[in-house]
Amino acid sequence: MGETPIFSTKAHVFHIDPQTKRSWISASNAAVNVNFYYDMARNLYRIISVEGQKAVINSIITPNMTFTKTSQKFGQWSDIRANTVYGLGFSSEPELNKFIEKFQEVKEATRSTQSKWEIELQTLKSNNTRLTNALQESTANVEEWKRQLQALKDENTKMKHKIVELEAIQGNPEAIAELRKEIAHMRANCETLESDLKHRDGEVERLRKRLEEQCQQAFASSKVDDKIQVQSYHSGCY
Repeated sequence: MGETPIFSTKAHVFHIDPQTKRSWISASNAAVNVNFYYDMARNLYRIISVEGQKAVINSIITPNMTFTKTSQKFGQWSDIRANTVYGLGFSSEPELNKFIEKFQEVKEATRSTQSKWEIELQTLKSNNTRLTNALQESTANVEEWKRQLQALKDENTKMKHKIVELEAIQGNPEAIAELRKEIAHMRANCETLESDLKHRDGEVERLRKRLEEQCQQAFASSKVDDKIQVQSYHSGCY
């Protein structure tokens, strides 16, 4: 559906000097339209201002942002994503106050949405950890069973050779029969282990697929993670 304009005003746009972090650099040649937009698809708010073909403001509003009124006609806010501090000069104090009211309104609207994103992301991370642990445990079990199976097969082969030797020298028939029973038992154990391995291999594959899906979801939520990390940044006033 795209973004919907929800508020518009005019102001002269400034950026903080990236070198000194104290003085201002004019970003627009004159007062330009400064617009608030709401993106329903992504459920976020932005402040956008364009002069000619150049975007002089492109700021996503987050709960941690603070707009500071520094004089009767001037105010500023810090945007860590844009790596700058924006300053706005208005023609009158009432125009500045209207902007402040809208900024605060939009900021409050982002709070409940940010909380929902955080819960969703934490759930994804928890599921990802649980699936990773389960996959590692299942893989370790499969490897151990494979080792046991190979050991049984090796022992089975040795006993077959032993029977051949005993038969060759016409040994005790009862001893040979007993060895045959033991081989049959070992063969049954091998078949059981092989069946279990197939089942475990299938389980490991299912876990891998679920883990890949979780990773894809987490990757798709990377922008949400960025928004949450912004909460840990202190938007200072210069």
